[in-house]
Amino acid sequence: TLNKAEQIIISSALNMGAMVYDSTVFTAEDSVRAFVWKQSPRFIKGQRVPIGSPVYLWFTLDSTRLPAADTMIIKDSSVPNEK
Repeated sequence: TLNKAEQIIISSALNMGAMVYDSTVFTAEDSVRAFVWKQSPRFIKGQRVPIGSPVYLWFTLDSTRLPAADTMIIKDSSVPNEK
């Protein structure tokens, strides 16, 4: 959601860039319920961006725009306490 995204962006010393709402978002209530489906720059673990850089967000209410959850869980029986 916008609130969660804003918290993460600000706590990372970045700035909110433009916010784009797709055609599923009609009202202010919709915009509060919408979730981020795309951002720029993309998150890449370990990649750094300059402090204060803007993060641009795209919002939707269409859950099919989200990537599918990873349903494959691999457990390594050689690791103690792995369940």
